Amino acid sequence: MIIGRSLRYQDSDLLCRMYYCGDREVFEFYREYDKSIPVSRREHPFLESLLLFLEMDHASDFPQLNQIESDLTEYSIYREQQYAENALQELQELSKRHIYYEILNMACSQQIRNANNCHDQPLDVLNGLLLISRNLNMYMYQTHQFLEHVLDIDRAGRHPKDQMQQLYEHDVGGDAFSFRFHPIPISYELVKEGQIVPVLYSSNILDIIEFALRTCVEREITVRRCKNCGRYFARIGRGKVEYCGRSPAKGQATCRKTGAFQQWTIKQKDNPIFKVYRKEYKKRFAWIKAGRITAEAFYCWSRQAREKRDECKQGQLSLEEFQAWLKKED
Repeated sequence: MIIGRSLRYQDSDLLCRMYYCGDREVFEFYREYDKSIPVSRREHPFLESLLLFLEMDHASDFPQLNQIESDLTEYSIYREQQYAENALQELQELSKRHIYYEILNMACSQQIRNANNCHDQPLDVLNGLLLISRNLNMYMYQTHQFLEHVLDIDRAGRHPKDQMQQLYEHDVGGDAFSFRFHPIPISYELVKEGQIVPVLYSSNILDIIEFALRTCVEREITVRRCKNCGRYFARIGRGKVEYCGRSPAKGQATCRKTGAFQQWTIKQKDNPIFKVYRKEYKKRFAWIKAGRITAEAFYCWSRQAREKRDECKQGQLSLEEFQAWLKKED
C-alpha cells in the first residue's frame, strides 16, 4: 500500500523508517524536521522485500553500482558537478528495481545536495555503497545460507534461536559462509498500528537485510519453500501452511488458492459423485472450443449441474439419476 505522493528528494531531507508489525513490513518516509505524518508509506507482507531482493537477477546491477561508485568517488575528490549528475541518473534508474535501491537513491541524492551546499561535507553514504557494489554476491550468498540453515523450518526446524546458536558457536574464525551481524541503528517507537515495536532508521541495504533476519530470529518466525512455485515465504503462526500467498504473476491465482484447489481435487478423486460430474464438466467445456455450444449455455448448464451434484451428495438424488441427468443434451 502506498499513500502520499511520490518521493521528491530535492524538497528537504527525508528519513526512512522501517518496522515489522504482525504479518506486515512497513517503510515510512518522513521529513527530517517533521516525523508526525509520513510523506509516503509502503506496506508489504512480512519479509517480502528481502525475499524479492534475493530472487532478483542482480547481474545488471553490478555495472550500474560500479559506475555509481566510480562517479561518487570522483565527485568526492574533485567536486565536479558532472560526476554527481551521472551518479544521480544511474541511481534513479536503479531505484526502479527495488525499494532497497530507492532508499539508497534517496540517501545519495540528499548527501550530494548537502555536499553542493557545503563543499567540506563528506559523502558518508559512499562507504555503504562501496560495500554493496563490491560484495553483493557474497551478501546474497550469506543471506541465502542463513535462510536455509537457520530459518527454513523443513531443514533447520522450528526454533531459529537454537539453530542460530548451533551455527555460530563454531564460527569463531568468521567463516564467509555465515552472515556477519554488526551494530545497526534500532529504536523502539509507537507506530500507526498502536504498538511499540523495533524500528530501523537506515539507508544502508545491509542494515535493512540484517534487520529482517534479526526480526525473524527474535520472533521465532520461520520460512518454507512453497510446494507450488518453490519460492520462500514467511510462516506467521504455527499452522502447517505449505503454499505461499505471495504475489503471483499477472492473471494467475496465488499458490495458496491453487494449492487448496489441488488438495481438494486429490481428496475428491475417489468420490464417485465428483468423478462423474468432473468427467462431464470437462467434456462439455471442450464443446465450447469445438463450437457445439456457446459459453453462455455451458455456464448455465454448469450451474444446474452443481445444484444436481449437491442434491446427490445430500441423498436427494441417486448416483444413477445424477448420471442420467448429466448425459442429457438439451
